[in-house]
Amino acid sequence: MIKVDNYEEAYVEVIEVLKYIPMSEYKKIPKRYIIFMEENCSENSTFVYNIALPFDKQNISDTAKNILGMIFRLFIIGQLQKEELNNKDKARKKQEELEQYIKYNPDNLFKNKKDNQHKVEETITEEIALAEYKESLFKKIWNKILSIFKR
Repeated sequence: MIKVDNYEEAYVEVIEVLKYIPMSEYKKIPKRYIIFMEENCSENSTFVYNIALPFDKQNISDTAKNILGMIFRLFIIGQLQKEELNNKDKARKKQEELEQYIKYNPDNLFKNKKDNQHKVEETITEEIALAEYKESLFKKIWNKILSIFKR
């Protein structure tokens, strides 16, 4: 996909794609909207729509796809299809919110940290178990000599 930084180039792509939709659907788009795109499109850029390729394989920018989606949603589909799309959008949004809530649940946010910290502390205490300290013979003699001089 081509990255388009401005709408002028995207309008060129949209106008070209709209040439290949059925006339019954094309008539549903307000004429002033088409005129607006034609007046504001880039005169230096060109786009060729290949009818042999499916739409998702076309070299269309994301901006142009968003504009086409908006045109489809606002003007072409019927009321029943609009309601279905809105319901799907709401369900997807609720699912995303649920996933976010589960991921960042305030009740469990620090629980994992505490569990992990407790496990680390247990491991450390197991590794640093009390070891029997044996003083070397030289250390014992040295300490005995020091204790005599300290008196």
